[in-house]
Amino acid sequence: MLGTKLCRSAGLAVGGAALLAGCSSAAAPSASPPQTTPAAQVSPAGSSPPVCPNPDGGTCVGPLTAGQTYRTATFQPAITYTVPAAGWSNLEDLSGNFLLVPPGNNLAGVNAGTSDYIGVYTAITPATLDQLPSCAFGPPPGLAGTPAAMATWFERQRPLAATLPQPVTVGGLHGLVLDLKLRPQAKMQTCIDDLTGKRLHMYPLITGLFHSELEHTLVPRLTLRLYLLTSGHHVLGIEVDDIPNAPGRLQTLSAEVNRLQFAAGS
Repeated sequence: MLGTKLCRSAGLAVGGAALLAGCSSAAAPSASPPQTTPAAQVSPAGSSPPVCPNPDGGTCVGPLTAGQTYRTATFQPAITYTVPAAGWSNLEDLSGNFLLVPPGNNLAGVNAGTSDYIGVYTAITPATLDQLPSCAFGPPPGLAGTPAAMATWFERQRPLAATLPQPVTVGGLHGLVLDLKLRPQAKMQTCIDDLTGKRLHMYPLITGLFHSELEHTLVPRLTLRLYLLTSGHHVLGIEVDDIPNAPGRLQTLSAEVNRLQFAAGS
């Protein structure tokens, strides 16, 4: 962040030094009818289910109660989760995008690149700018859709400082996890945004496939922990953004990732 998200279909936020700022996923709410709100999310008898405070957040819950069990209503594969303290919020529950924001952070900060967050995406791939001079993202040609192939691709990008990928299991899904940063003096790429006509400088990182709508970049000083998990025929991605000076820590965010449980059969 500090410009890690680029969203097209729901508007584009631009922040700082011509870097693309975050926006809460470009995806519109799923056209499919939302599932019945699970009992864990239901308010006291006779009251209405929670209304998502993010207009583009689908069936999100909003502020979460510490220790209460929640289950996504739209995201696939379904996620069961809890949070350990007050102040956490669920601000996206779409078919391919799920967003958790920790205490002291908010959606405006996610959009502006000043807030930490956890994003879960049904299907992702590394991204390149594939239609210069426009800022269209696409997958690297010929890249296999496996956690190992994707992790190796990140390791081989010279502008990236990548940790050695480690085996990981999250909520029943298996794969690899690695941390990514831009090296000092890393060369950014330049393109012309086809919506605004502005010249932008960025380092493309990941993009979504199928129902996951995202175009995320990596910028200096951001630590990004990326989980690459096998889910059916796709690689499910969990992105943990640790923003400098934001009220959150990578360890705390990673502990929350470890609480996620994915529906069996994913």
